[in-house]
Amino acid sequence: MTISQIQYFLETAECKNISKAAKRLYITQPNLGRQLTAMEKELNMQLLIRSNKGIRLTPAGEMIRKYFAQIMSLYKEGTEKAMYASRGFSGTLTLGILDGLNVQEILPKTIQYFEETYPQIELQILRLSFLPLIEGLYNRSLDGAISLDVTFWRQKDLELYNWKPYHPAFAVPVSHPLASKESLDFRDFKNISLVIVDRDECAAGVQNLIKLCQDQGGFYPKLHFTTTMQDALFWVESGSKCALLNMEMQIVASPAVKMYPFVPPNETNIQLAVYRENSNITRKLLVDFLADELLGPVQPLH
Repeated sequence: MTISQIQYFLETAECKNISKAAKRLYITQPNLGRQLTAMEKELNMQLLIRSNKGIRLTPAGEMIRKYFAQIMSLYKEGTEKAMYASRGFSGTLTLGILDGLNVQEILPKTIQYFEETYPQIELQILRLSFLPLIEGLYNRSLDGAISLDVTFWRQKDLELYNWKPYHPAFAVPVSHPLASKESLDFRDFKNISLVIVDRDECAAGVQNLIKLCQDQGGFYPKLHFTTTMQDALFWVESGSKCALLNMEMQIVASPAVKMYPFVPPNETNIQLAVYRENSNITRKLLVDFLADELLGPVQPLH
């Protein structure tokens, strides 16, 4: 049995019509019919029921169709990756990562993988705030971006991959009066200024914080806006402001800050985003590797 025969069977099963399938495969109807019959003889089972109304699958045909689809998917993936390796691709891949986000779980693996597998590809890593990540994806200066899900909220033409959940937490300077408490909730911040990047940087983040304060604390928060994530982190670590951050930020390790995790009302994820219209041919190498490492399916955009 050949790969072509498997492809012929899958196309016929999808079209449910020999004539239509033959046209899509650019072969003659008699040739397609012979190939399908040869498959059935080799497998010693009937896969298709032919009638004047078209083609339908037998129970055996329905079963084997699922496995044949997997075979074709693996075949295409394997030949594509082998092609990449044989061509010795060169060029530059640029990955943007949110300022302050801890990515030590995957960053060393990513660097090592490209150094060993594609030494001719230069991998660049940039630390950026929310807006520069989005702008970089759309202007193609970034081939991928890793950030909090709020970064990519309502952005168009992006493929999103979940890495892992992040765990929201109040970030309080150890010098702040609230740091003496064992636990905190939103009501404790009714009269406290919270630092956050402005709406131009991350409108979804601002909207989310306001909603949480209103729903769980019953108040509209006092917000101190900054223009970058790095500035927001500085305000907290310097002892000046509190913030709503998460336990996946590097600031968690700072002795100057105390973190108070809380359970969010909705699922939160760190995501990899890529722009669908990015034509950098080596971008797929980055996406494939990180998708395998992140172990998350592509999330449909709404």
